Amino acid sequence: MKQSGIYKIVINGKAYVGLSKTIKRRFQYHTRALKGNKHCNKHLQAAYNIHGTFSFEVIEECEPKILQEREVFWINKLQARNREYGYNMLEGGAATPIMAGENNPMYGRKLVGEQNGMYGKHHNAETKAKIAANTSNHQKGRKQSPQHKKARGAAMAAYYKEKALAEGRTRRTRAGKWVKP
Repeated sequence: MKQSGIYKIVINGKAYVGLSKTIKRRFQYHTRALKGNKHCNKHLQAAYNIHGTFSFEVIEECEPKILQEREVFWINKLQARNREYGYNMLEGGAATPIMAGENNPMYGRKLVGEQNGMYGKHHNAETKAKIAANTSNHQKGRKQSPQHKKARGAAMAAYYKEKALAEGRTRRTRAGKWVKP
């Protein structure tokens, strides 16, 4: 079973508190990001770059539904937002710098017409050439073998069959569509 809970990373006596539904995977992420100098928390990354080591400790195991409130509790208890004691940049819980869904001010807005930043503008020849070059490079790659194509097709067929059955569709038509009986 996956271990979910609150963890802390300690570097030079200061703590970073986080939450995860799968703590083992989160530990692997932090290790890889810090060693690769690509961690999203600049304070934690800077400390790791100086000291070169960190400790990772699970401070509380809890159910996924209460992770956010427990993270807020531990960040406050350890004063992890205070630069003297920790590396957290946010108060924890649902507060994230990336605003997804309805929390995003752009949610539901369609940038058409004058609202679109490119309205009335056109790319010049140089920009069009760059876009074309990047597009063609993106599409280059190894050809897939017939066996790989067949295996991928079988996997997709199984995926769509499972999805259709989960949605209550049970009959497959001659056109290959799953419909409700």
